[in-house]
Amino acid sequence: MKTIKKTFVIILVVILLSFIITLSALNMEASELNMYFFKLNASLGFIVLMTLIAGVVVGTLISWLMWLWPANREKRHWQRQYNQLKQQSVNKSSNPHTVNPQIESK
Repeated sequence: MKTIKKTFVIILVVILLSFIITLSALNMEASELNMYFFKLNASLGFIVLMTLIAGVVVGTLISWLMWLWPANREKRHWQRQYNQLKQQSVNKSSNPHTVNPQIESK
């Protein structure tokens, strides 16, 4: 399974690199990106590629915030619950003849 996954990733990277090279080669004319605070003079291909990369970064961040972070918190919660139950069962098995303190005080 790992070999198939690695092969798929390598093929995907090669396809993306060929797309990037083609996009940059076909859009060499200079264009101006006018932001509020500054102007960026670059080729159209470069601007499109930076926009795509920014979209991937923002999408990854949003998916981490919306899915992975809560899933990790829930995982830690259940691990704590499991460890507490495990510790309680170890304590009960180590002292099977303990007397209830309320009964002992009477």
